[in-house]
Formats: sequence, structure tokens, C-alpha cells
Amino acid sequence: LNLAIWSVDHYIIQAEWANISIRSVKHNLQYGFKFDDSQFIMNQFLHPYHGGLYFNAARCNGHNFWQSTPYVLGGSLMWELFMEIEEPSVNDLLTTTLGGIMMGEIQYRLSSLVLDDSSMGAERTWREIGAGLIDPVRGLNRLFNGKTKKISRQKQSESQSILAEISLGGNTVGEGMSLQDGKRSPLIKTQLVYGSPFIKEKRKPFD
Repeated sequence: LNLAIWSVDHYIIQAEWANISIRSVKHNLQYGFKFDDSQFIMNQFLHPYHGGLYFNAARCNGHNFWQSTPYVLGGSLMWELFMEIEEPSVNDLLTTTLGGIMMGEIQYRLSSLVLDDSSMGAERTWREIGAGLIDPVRGLNRLFNGKTKKISRQKQSESQSILAEISLGGNTVGEGMSLQDGKRSPLIKTQLVYGSPFIKEKRKPFD
């Protein structure tokens, strides 16, 4: 997974920080971790999303929630130390690991709501595409191991009902003395309650 993402950064995007070498790895190991002040969308969204890919690489191959968590830390450590020339970042490691675990489990559960191995035809195709957009690693995994075409009598066992709320609007980030000085951006807010709130049940690890 890391090699695939690095290849895109290095050969297609041609990012300068992707020009890794033995020298850059040695420098990172000797320098140690620092605080990274990259843009908000990079540190607070893209890093957790990246961590979610690690998580679901394990989750969709049969591991439960807790068994999948070490893969996120391992993948993040590998990236910070070996896959870029910038010194490793302690906050990137934390947001990729902790945010990736949370985002990865959300992606896995939402994709389970979409998937239905008992469906066929056009419905099956759209379900597989939709689940793949939600959880790309799981989608590729199902494609490679033939699950996208395998017909079963039962729907995915992980699926449960959810209560969903979506809000649309605008947001202003203050950069000066008042909000009028800030930058206006569109805002999408989602809230999901997993499982029925009216049924007493255990939903580890998110009770």
C-alpha cells in the first residue's frame, strides 16, 4: 500500500518530498520526530484517511477491530521514517494512527451496509461500486479474490441499521480580528448512529 501511494507521489505527481534514498532514511532515523504544521486538510483529513487504508487492509482480510489496529501504527511508522525525505512527524503519526482507526472502522461498517452478496445483475454492480468508493481497499480486495461475483444466500453479516443525518451549509474560518476577515468555505456535516438506539445490545468497541 505504501509503495503504491509513494509511486503515485514520486512518478506521477513528482513531489519533491518523495525523492527518498538511503541517505534520507538515515537522516530520518537520526533526526527523530518533530511537530508538523502542514495544512489542516492534510493533517486532519488526508492523514486519517491514509490510516484508514492501513486499517481496512487488515479488516477486510478477516481481522477484527482490535487485531487491525497495529497495522495502522506499523504503516504510519513505515511512511514517516522511510517513504518521504521530510523528518518524521509526531502529530502525523498520531492522527494517522488514531484517526485512521476511527475512519477505517466507519468506512468498513458503511461499506457493509451497501454490500449484499445475495444481489445479482445491475443491483450487484452498483452495490460493489458504491462499497468500493466508501472503502477502496475492501473494494480492491473483493475484486482480487473474486467476491464481487460470488453469489451467496445471505447478506453481509456485519450490517446493522443506522440513523443518519446530513447537514449542508457554510463555514467561516477567522484569520484576522473578526470572522469577516476569514475565508468562507462550504461545509458538509454528517452524523451516524450505528445500530438501533432502542435495542439494548453490545456493539464493541463503540458502545
